[in-house]
Amino acid sequence: MARPKSSLVGFGNLGTSIYAASKVRKLGTEFGSLAEQIETNQSLSMSTINNIQDLSVASMAGIYELSRQLDELSNASWAVLDHIKLVDRRDEVLGNLKLLLINIEEEIVNIRNLFLKYPEYATLMAEDMNTLLDKSGVDIEKFKRMPSTEDIKWAKKVLASVPQLEKDLFQKLGEM
Repeated sequence: MARPKSSLVGFGNLGTSIYAASKVRKLGTEFGSLAEQIETNQSLSMSTINNIQDLSVASMAGIYELSRQLDELSNASWAVLDHIKLVDRRDEVLGNLKLLLINIEEEIVNIRNLFLKYPEYATLMAEDMNTLLDKSGVDIEKFKRMPSTEDIKWAKKVLASVPQLEKDLFQKLGEM
């Protein structure tokens, strides 16, 4: 007896079904493996993102601290610069006062020389210089920052010589 044709087709269907079932099982395993890989990759990506966030927060904190330190340094630099400017201004004023003393000494010499020819005019100039010095408020206190004691003594001597010049010239003028 021969097999019915439908039976051969059934065997073919059975073989194809078994093959398809095997492939579906294999695909199911691969899909499961793929799902596990996707889940692992997502977990790794989330971990990496969290690490990047942590690094970003740490970097921002570091940048903030650096910015704060730069601000402090800048403020300190400005304070130092202001101090240097103050010292420069003091030195400038002290230099001007020294020049004033030198000019006073020279003017005293000129007035003494002028007294020989024009005693009244020289006496008037000495009186004017003494009045001007009194009104200007220049006194020995202004010279206390001079570098040495000798310089301060020199300043005191020059300042004292102005009223002394006026007194001497008035005395000499009275004797004439």
